[in-house]
Amino acid sequence: MIITPYSDEDYHEVAALIATTKMPVPTKEELKGYSLVGRNQGSIIAFVWALTNSGSSVYIDYFVVDKNVNSARESGLERSKFAVQLMVKLLNDLMVMGKTRIIGTLSKDSISLSLERTYSKVGMQIIEPHCFVTGDIKEIFNNIIKLSKG
Repeated sequence: MIITPYSDEDYHEVAALIATTKMPVPTKEELKGYSLVGRNQGSIIAFVWALTNSGSSVYIDYFVVDKNVNSARESGLERSKFAVQLMVKLLNDLMVMGKTRIIGTLSKDSISLSLERTYSKVGMQIIEPHCFVTGDIKEIFNNIIKLSKG
């Protein structure tokens, strides 16, 4: 997967990707902040949108990997590996920017015991009842690297 910064030219593919989820599709004008796209064989298959400000926290508004990407197994990469690649790039970039904490929301439909365990392993906490996730960027980055190697 090739990861690049989002540009306005990516909007239609990103909007189509987001539309495959239950999340509302933002307008092109709303997509401000720090965003990355992941491409496989020329098509956008992953997207992350992080809202940044002058403080040390970052709000992750969208993190999407195409649910049909498992058909790309001939390239040796599965959906979870694409997600890890995108997250590692995002966290590394955020650390370079001086950010130290991420905050995000989860769809209540997406929370499973498996997902809770994964978040716990990488150093994130699910905060009820609003389904927020939060964690230290450096800790999460280091834990994701460890998990992806073993």
